Amino acid sequence: MIRSLHVIDKDTPRDMLRQLSLLAGAGEETICIGPAPAHMPEVPAPRQVRAPFRIEALGGWQVTLNEPKPQAVHVWSMSARAAAAQVAYDLHCPLVISLPGLPLWADLPALLAALPSKERMFPTVATVPAEPLRAALIAAGAHSDAVAVLPAPAAEVDDAAARRVRTRAALGVPDGEILMVSPEDMVRGAGQKLAVWCHAIVRQILPAARLVLPGHGPYEDSIRFFAGTTGYGSEILFTGDEVTLEDALAAADLALFLGERDTSPQALSAAMAAGSAVVASDTPCAAHILREGVSALLSPACDPRRAAAAMLKFCDSPDLRRRLGAAAKAHSDASPQRVRQTLERIYASALAHGR
Repeated sequence: MIRSLHVIDKDTPRDMLRQLSLLAGAGEETICIGPAPAHMPEVPAPRQVRAPFRIEALGGWQVTLNEPKPQAVHVWSMSARAAAAQVAYDLHCPLVISLPGLPLWADLPALLAALPSKERMFPTVATVPAEPLRAALIAAGAHSDAVAVLPAPAAEVDDAAARRVRTRAALGVPDGEILMVSPEDMVRGAGQKLAVWCHAIVRQILPAARLVLPGHGPYEDSIRFFAGTTGYGSEILFTGDEVTLEDALAAADLALFLGERDTSPQALSAAMAAGSAVVASDTPCAAHILREGVSALLSPACDPRRAAAAMLKFCDSPDLRRRLGAAAKAHSDASPQRVRQTLERIYASALAHGR
């Protein structure tokens, strides 16, 4: 196994932290540049490194490592890239930057500038969760050898039936009610506001329809405010860390991924592994991974009428929910072991180019 040093910071997306928790190898260290994320899942406690004057790159200068030294540096946040690049440069080893989707346009020039040509001594490789995103980065100017596909890992959930009963009881949702979950991170471009809007549409037709929003994120306050304006705010459950992603997926009848862009590939992978009935926007990653009408129902991004129609179609047909959920589970092949093997090949290729 190629040993990697993993680097995070307070702005590392929660989805990427979950991926790190599933992929980090035994004995690999995780360091956090500056303060730790406010809401961190089961990532092993990272070693915290101070960032003087809040400058991430200066934090990279301060990293001291014990033997044996890592063979690669893997950063899970664009905002921690400068610090991780400094560590990789000091160690004479490649840098891998993992992204949940295409970066925002404001971040794209910095990413492209960080992705060198094959001739650079210390190569940098960006990973994205699906081939259409890789093609988009190459079209934007990235070298083909500097972008790789790393699927988002997900482990199959044990005791799904027991989790469903237990979680619904804790939420006060009877088994006969339709429960929808929007499990994406609450970040810019994610789908919670559209999920809230669509819930209001569905709720006017089906009185027994509830929505659960687990987790946290920088847009949580905005989503809570918007939920309160629909008239059905009391039927939208913000559960924070009280309900895990796996429990929320087990309890729900529908999983909603209605973002304007791809933001939470691990949550989508987890929904497929759980056999959830999925309604998703036809963003590049979701459209590539899911198959319309076979393993999910897709709708145009930012179209609440079409998304709500797909949700109602699932609500009206338990058989359709079971059939497409089973197809999604059968189509899911991103086990942590398989994805770690892919990551090993990415590390090996980056090391080879750096020689």
